[in-house]
Amino acid sequence: MLDEEEHFQELLFERLRNYGERSKEQDFWLVIEPKFLDKFPNITKRLRRPAVALVSTNGPWIT
Repeated sequence: MLDEEEHFQELLFERLRNYGERSKEQDFWLVIEPKFLDKFPNITKRLRRPAVALVSTNGPWIT
C-alpha cells in the first residue's frame, strides 16, 4: 500500500516542506479513486483498491 512506501512519503513530505520554506504554491496532489481511471478499464482492472493518483502541474517533476 501507499503508506508502506517510505521513499514516496519522504519525497512528498520533503517537497511540501521545501515549498513552504520558499512560499511556493503546491503544484501536486494525491487523488483517491480518481474518476479518470474509468476511461482505462484495462489498466483499472490491474489496480489494487483504493487506487491513488499523484497529479502535478509540474511536468518535469512528475515524469
